[in-house]
Amino acid sequence: MNPLRAAALLLALAACAPLHPPAPPPDPGAGGRLVVVRSDALFDWGLRLPVRINGEPAARLRAGEHREFRLPPGVYTVGVAEREIAVAVETGKTAWFLIRPEEGSLSGFDIERLDPAAGREWTGRTRPGP
Repeated sequence: MNPLRAAALLLALAACAPLHPPAPPPDPGAGGRLVVVRSDALFDWGLRLPVRINGEPAARLRAGEHREFRLPPGVYTVGVAEREIAVAVETGKTAWFLIRPEEGSLSGFDIERLDPAAGREWTGRTRPGP
């Protein structure tokens, strides 16, 4: 093969290669995900509601927002107002929670665990929170 053609072919192949190798996929062994969704109800719509994990402030969500947390495996509590739910975070798994106005109350909020299908649905119709 002609050296000039070989050099041109080599340059053409090099131009097709990515500049940077692709990023490795996330390591599912690093822990699990906990997703908290606040319903889009009009009740206290402008209020940022504090969300706690293990009793510590973790986020402040407005109506129609969600927040994802990546946590090492273990047992955690997720809370809003005076309600808390314990959850075991497992490697490679996601646990979803929904915050919404407490039924029959004008000033309270409730938190409940969602199944994966409902969690994905709620996450899809809300926006990421701060």
